[in-house]
Amino acid sequence: MPFGTCRDCGAFFEQTAAVCPVCGAPSRESPVASAPGDSYDRFANKVGLVPNLRARDNLFQAAFVAVTTVLGTTILGVLGGWPMGVLSGAALGLLVGGLLSGGALMIRGFLRK
Repeated sequence: MPFGTCRDCGAFFEQTAAVCPVCGAPSRESPVASAPGDSYDRFANKVGLVPNLRARDNLFQAAFVAVTTVLGTTILGVLGGWPMGVLSGAALGLLVGGLLSGGALMIRGFLRK
């Protein structure tokens, strides 16, 4: 009976298996394994600090950055006035939103299997 090797954990298993019995990763023959961006997302999870192709993560980051930008613009716009307060608030909101959401997604990526 032919055996295959898991691309994630290196365990040996039957080639007819759909998933690795040790870590649950899809086998090479599985349609899930050949999904577009699958290998890139595995790389992004392991390395971090690189963009991923997951629409859900990207939507989360876009929404988070938009909220922090609006908050920064509003708060510093009231405190600092137009135009410097508004522009400073927008820039600060973009920076804080990008860093916080990127950090959260990086931690989430490290915790993914």
